Amino acid sequence: MSRAKKAKEFFKGCNQEFCREGAVLARDNARTHFNAAEMLKSGDYLGLALSHYILSIEESIKSHVLITSAIGAGVDPERLCEAFSDHRAKHLSAASFTLSSALLVPIAKKLAERNPEISDSPVNPSSDALAIWGRGIDLEEMIVGLDLDWWQQANINKEVGFYVDVDYARQSWKSPKSVSDADVEKAHKIAEAVLSRVELLFSVPFGDLRNAFKDAESKSN
Repeated sequence: MSRAKKAKEFFKGCNQEFCREGAVLARDNARTHFNAAEMLKSGDYLGLALSHYILSIEESIKSHVLITSAIGAGVDPERLCEAFSDHRAKHLSAASFTLSSALLVPIAKKLAERNPEISDSPVNPSSDALAIWGRGIDLEEMIVGLDLDWWQQANINKEVGFYVDVDYARQSWKSPKSVSDADVEKAHKIAEAVLSRVELLFSVPFGDLRNAFKDAESKSN
């Protein structure tokens, strides 16, 4: 049985508590990859830094998909399967997440201005949650990720950062040494935007659900 089929069969039987635990673990691992990329960039290991920024994005999107299953109507085996078995699907999900985030910024900002203080027992959970999200969001951060060509090349760029390979079309070598400062800086900005938005989602659940996430976080420590 392929990895994708195993994942799909498994996620059909998992519950929301399991998704909450996984969301916390994936978020924490996304932050670890991001921090590793920062250290590698400061040491001029640009290829490895690029790869770890992209790995951070992949783990961030895993966390996002798990959060959606943990706080929504229920577990979505199809989306979870893609998040755990298909790299290109993860990158397209990240591109979609970036686009939807950018489109929601004006609404979220207005709600945040109208609702400076929100209790843990909201009158309107959906709009209040968006208001909380709007407090920390920056449109310029999200716009940097609105580059479909970059997302389509993300998996290739991740591999370039790790391996020496042949570019058959150009009849030349590809290696981590071919990665530029500009390549790394763009990946840094996109990874930072995606991770910060996903981390902010953990502050959105209210009441018992927030406590459930706190329980999941304590289990991951």
